[in-house]
Amino acid sequence: MLSLSASRAFRYAHEHDVRAVHAAGDTVTVSGGAFSAVLKLDEGTLVVGLDVDKDDPAIGPIATIDNAVRVCAEFRTGKDLLEDKPEQPSASVRDAVGESGERLEGSPQVTVFGSATPTPSNALEIERRLAMKSPVLDRIIRVQGKRPVSTRLAGFCLS
Repeated sequence: MLSLSASRAFRYAHEHDVRAVHAAGDTVTVSGGAFSAVLKLDEGTLVVGLDVDKDDPAIGPIATIDNAVRVCAEFRTGKDLLEDKPEQPSASVRDAVGESGERLEGSPQVTVFGSATPTPSNALEIERRLAMKSPVLDRIIRVQGKRPVSTRLAGFCLS
């Protein structure tokens, strides 16, 4: 099983940290070493609360928005914390990588999930940038009264 996600990074005027908003997601099954999926982009959550945020002295309006969407494929291991089930349903996959992905250590794409918990797990993450204008950019400009700078931001995968 792979988790796919798309997100767009942005930064508010009075903050230094980059945030990201979920724009699409799906879970797919790998079969024969391949998978296929179509993600439907929806950046509606980027404008939730925009009327209030634009005047908030702590964060301010959206000042910068990434000029690309970050698309991520993630191979998770360990247990789903909400359902207490293995992230990888196939016993043979768990046997190959380890229950918590311990055999993935050393891979260049490895990330650790839940490092502050008693049961951290390793995951593999691949990300790609897809250059495209945000479909809600005109709405942001209309609500804020100004255009955010469109540039490359150091975004991250949301899973």
